[in-house]
Amino acid sequence: MPVLGRIMNVASSTLGRQSRYCMKDPTSQVNGSLFGMESNHRVPLIRMHPKKKIVICNQGFIYNVRVPRDELQEQTIGLSHAEHERILAKAKGPSIIDRELAVLRKAAIKKKEDLKAAEERKRYIIEKDLFAVKHEAESELQSRRLAHERYQQMREKAAIERDNQMKKLDRWILNSKIQAERDKQLVWKKHCEADEISREKAEFDRVLKCTQEAIRKDEEREKKRMRDAYAHLESIKEQVREREQAALSKRRERLYEVSNAKEKVDEKTRWLDEFKEERLKELKACGIPEKYCRYVRRKTNEDEANPNQYQYRAHDTYDQLPRWTNRLNKKHTEQEEPLNPFPPLPPIAIKDVPEGGDAK
Repeated sequence: MPVLGRIMNVASSTLGRQSRYCMKDPTSQVNGSLFGMESNHRVPLIRMHPKKKIVICNQGFIYNVRVPRDELQEQTIGLSHAEHERILAKAKGPSIIDRELAVLRKAAIKKKEDLKAAEERKRYIIEKDLFAVKHEAESELQSRRLAHERYQQMREKAAIERDNQMKKLDRWILNSKIQAERDKQLVWKKHCEADEISREKAEFDRVLKCTQEAIRKDEEREKKRMRDAYAHLESIKEQVREREQAALSKRRERLYEVSNAKEKVDEKTRWLDEFKEERLKELKACGIPEKYCRYVRRKTNEDEANPNQYQYRAHDTYDQLPRWTNRLNKKHTEQEEPLNPFPPLPPIAIKDVPEGGDAK
């Protein structure tokens, strides 16, 4: 502790000595007494030297010019910035006391590491001894456990073999019982099959008899149906013949009526032609021009082509023509087909039946 206190005092004095050094200005010009002994010579203060001024008057303007002071008469030296930095770094480096402190610290650290290594070796040796003792106990316990497991395996194997023999014996007994029961079931099955065959034979005979009876009844019904169908066919043929006769008679009557109507129409047409010729002759006799007569003839021909119009009015003196043809046209339009002398026959259900013949 006294050594450490002395070292701390020396360090503080060194720091105090270093703090007295300072730069004079940024141009690295330092005091000449930086590396020498401290002298009693004091630097004169700046305020003791008064400032000098020069007054200049030029063209009505007054200028005050300051004169710089003289440089101090002391020994100065000039150092470069790199040299200054080197000197400062060297001054700030470790001193002898610092180096001694570093050596002492390293010795203390090494001693501490040696003690720690010794403790680690001691702990390792103790753990190794404990592991050996534990391993020996575990190996002995493992051997005992293995011996016990082998004993248990032998017992289980013997029990399994005994159980297998018992199961095999039980299987033989069970197989014998099963065989006896199977033989008994086979006998019973044969008996049941014989009874089933007899019942099925009786049922088959009954079903066959019922089927034959049903077939016979179906044949009778089919014969009856055929007889009814033939009778119905004959009645239909008779109805067809009657309808054909009625249609033939109606057709003849219609033809007769059509022929009479045609004769009447022809007669009235001739009468109209004669009437038109007479009227045209009268028109010509009255001095009507030929052009007007041709116009009347053409109009009458157009009216004949259009039977819906039968009114002719060529002049105010002409009378209205008879209109019996309009009534005839109205009678024709009321029918489905005008003046069809052969109307269609009604539908017949039986095909390929000759007229007046019998079905064979």
